[in-house]
Amino acid sequence: MNTSREPRRQSRSALWLTAIAIGSALALGVSGCTPDTANLAKKAVGDEQSGFVGMAGDVEPVAITDTAPVSENEVPTLADKYEPMAALDMPKGKTDLTQGLNAGQKQALQSTQGVTETVDRLRIHLTIASPQVTISRFGETYGGKQRNCLDLPWSTINIPAGTTGESCTEITAGTWMSVEQTYRLPGTTDLLWIYVKNPLIGNPELQCNMFDPRTWKPVDIKKTKYTCDVRWMQHGYWTNPMPRVRVTAKNVVEVKDAKRAQQLLTENCSKKQPECDYTSTRQRVVSPPESEWTLLDTYTNCGPDRHESAEHKWAQAKTFQGAYTIGGAISGGYGNPAHDKVSAKIKASFKHIWKIENSYKAVVKQPVPYGKTNLFYAQLSYLELTGDFVITTKDNVYIITDTVYKLPLSDEYKDEDGNRFKFLEKHSMGADADCASIAKWVEEDHGHKKTVKSSKVQKLLNSGVIPSASDLLAAGATLETVE
Repeated sequence: MNTSREPRRQSRSALWLTAIAIGSALALGVSGCTPDTANLAKKAVGDEQSGFVGMAGDVEPVAITDTAPVSENEVPTLADKYEPMAALDMPKGKTDLTQGLNAGQKQALQSTQGVTETVDRLRIHLTIASPQVTISRFGETYGGKQRNCLDLPWSTINIPAGTTGESCTEITAGTWMSVEQTYRLPGTTDLLWIYVKNPLIGNPELQCNMFDPRTWKPVDIKKTKYTCDVRWMQHGYWTNPMPRVRVTAKNVVEVKDAKRAQQLLTENCSKKQPECDYTSTRQRVVSPPESEWTLLDTYTNCGPDRHESAEHKWAQAKTFQGAYTIGGAISGGYGNPAHDKVSAKIKASFKHIWKIENSYKAVVKQPVPYGKTNLFYAQLSYLELTGDFVITTKDNVYIITDTVYKLPLSDEYKDEDGNRFKFLEKHSMGADADCASIAKWVEEDHGHKKTVKSSKVQKLLNSGVIPSASDLLAAGATLETVE
């Protein structure tokens, strides 16, 4: 809420006519409420709501019997200190009542044009709708001299999910009155804050927000799992505008698409973004199976000497980066801003055994007979982290489950059972090579050209796709671990 708010232009004749009328009523000693019937009250706050798009829906008022203001918790006055999540005033003398309203508020105005709860003094007949969750009163503060009315309580103690709670107070002396209430919300420490002010001179005000009771500061709209909205039930009837507040839990969306998940992680999960939370469900060191080995180099011996073995030599520094997957789909290398969220949850026993990327010097020598293909593979052990993200935005709560992070080991690791995990093991894989096909020559057989049939391994090699070690083994390749 902005304390440096510009003064609003008022219609002086309308303001003073209202002031004279209400002042006269107070001077005559009017006591109690006007004889509004329960049916009219119910119609104003319950039955009519179906005409308002996006409000609580079919909810029933809750009958509460307490009729005295009880503030079980000390709550400071928070009005005019912070920008509210939702706010609405009602400028007096305004001819176009729809000015400044959104589409839902305009529709609500159309459905409540008929004033059904008339009064002769300032009144705050407040309705709170909670269509999804049960909320309970935390504290309350009242400004100005007032009393309860319509046989309704000063405030509602509990509002079960799918219902509304009503309270009613009216002025007894003075020129203004205000109501400030806070409610507990399930699954969070955040409080729903509601503020209503009804002055004799000036505009009625209605506001709601989410506050952190530890600091009494508003919660960033991106960090809270709840939202609130406001409207007047009797828009344009300044003496008794009948404020209504609705609190709703944000939509929970489970993200399955890898690209969408990656976008959300990139936009919301850097180190200084508390709206993103990561929970680790499993942490372990893994020596990957053949399907996850990394191909380093290949060599095929097709001569020219068919009787001497050739030597496959390979020596190179290779850099390996961590990677992450979402829903089984590889989302790319480890250029992920969520790294800080993930690494902060790594167990102490694993803190110093990994790196985001690691460079290994791999030196391999292997004899290769004629007609054979040799493939060097690296088996890179890694720290595997499985977990879930919860990202809270202005409108939704996104859940990204079963994300898997694989971080290369920085050194050999020994677990509690004595099992050793080398950060790098090298493997050599041999397979028959189709030299005829590779050299594109054919053999003569009784004067006819004969093409040598390719092996399954060779077909994999000729496919242009880097074959996995597991595929080559299945196709008949042989395996040898080398130092």
